[in-house]
Amino acid sequence: MKMKLHFTIILHLSLLLYSFQGHSQQTSAEDKLRFRSSIHKVKVWTRIANDTTIGFYDDAMKAVRTVLHRKGYRVEQVFYDKSRAITPHDWEKRIIDSLAPDEAFLDLLTRIIADSIRTSNPDFVSKHVVSNGVPVAQYKITPENSSDVDVRYQSFANSDFYVRWNKDTTGSFVALFSKRQELPSGDIFLAVKKSLSKTPASANPVAIPGNERVAPAEKTRVEIGCFAGYVFPSSMDIIAAYSTTLGKAEFNASAHYGVDVSFGLTHSIDMLVMYDRQDTKFTMKTEDIHADKAFSASINYILMGAVKNFRVSHVLSPYAGLSFGSVNITQKDDFYRDVWYFALNPQAGMKVYLSRLIGLRFQAYCMYQIHPRKAPFLYSDNSFSNYWNAWSNMLQVGFSGGIIFRIGTGKK
Repeated sequence: MKMKLHFTIILHLSLLLYSFQGHSQQTSAEDKLRFRSSIHKVKVWTRIANDTTIGFYDDAMKAVRTVLHRKGYRVEQVFYDKSRAITPHDWEKRIIDSLAPDEAFLDLLTRIIADSIRTSNPDFVSKHVVSNGVPVAQYKITPENSSDVDVRYQSFANSDFYVRWNKDTTGSFVALFSKRQELPSGDIFLAVKKSLSKTPASANPVAIPGNERVAPAEKTRVEIGCFAGYVFPSSMDIIAAYSTTLGKAEFNASAHYGVDVSFGLTHSIDMLVMYDRQDTKFTMKTEDIHADKAFSASINYILMGAVKNFRVSHVLSPYAGLSFGSVNITQKDDFYRDVWYFALNPQAGMKVYLSRLIGLRFQAYCMYQIHPRKAPFLYSDNSFSNYWNAWSNMLQVGFSGGIIFRIGTGKK
């Protein structure tokens, strides 16, 4: 009894010293590149090595899907039927030999060891989980309020990836990637997840329906865009400070240009900071001004917001977003003062990536200036007779195109 107790103590001390450690097989850069470039689907065989805690099999498969979907691979479960007149080893060889060129096979061995310090009254209840008529998991439930049983768990996960083209000199299939993970707890989800952490992300990620964080498997850290385009004519209501009759400020069509920087928060959500400028002219029509003078001005938008990317492939990425911030209208005639307003910028467009580092962007242009009533629009500190207030908001629409530079792309 004392020897068993001493062994148990030594076992748990060892687990604490090696917590969260894993052992992985080294794979050449050439093999990793070939795997990333050619594999789109992974067939998964999850084996349960012994009795486990409740939900064990589901937790293991959830970890597999979480990691492999995020890295851009489809997942298909396969099951070994014990009723077949074939050994598990030969069945596995047949599965690997029948793989398509874009498929890989994952042999996932999972196990939880429950070590009871005292087992005078275990009173365990056993249950089975069955899939397609085949037992695939078994778990034991420890009775509640059982003070005489102290159960401590260790979880293990061993992941072996096979492909048809990786064989040894005898022609036998050899695991291309292999990693064993041990944890001093019953968290099999984390053990499986860590055993798959070194799996290379797909170079051509597959979009998984309902999983917005799948593609691309490489999350862009920073994206810099330079753009230019065309803005259609627009107008706003104005009123003179000394009058009660509304007039119009009509802005000519003009070019616009700018730069923006986006920071990848997730695989599909970016934070955006943008500057956009228009150099334009406008005329005013009021009771005492009849479009006889054109005013030159620049319109400067300084905005920030978020963009949602709908990545349909590693080349095409439709997107939509919303930014907000300020707009500054600067009069080029020094006689008049600059004015500032609040602005919104709904966005929608398409990104086309030509390579990992460069792409093109095409976007519908929409800027909405929000002008509080009687907010100054055109005025001078030197003359009250030259003082007009804004009386309505202004919508500007157009289109733009530009080039994208990607910096700091990282594998997930």
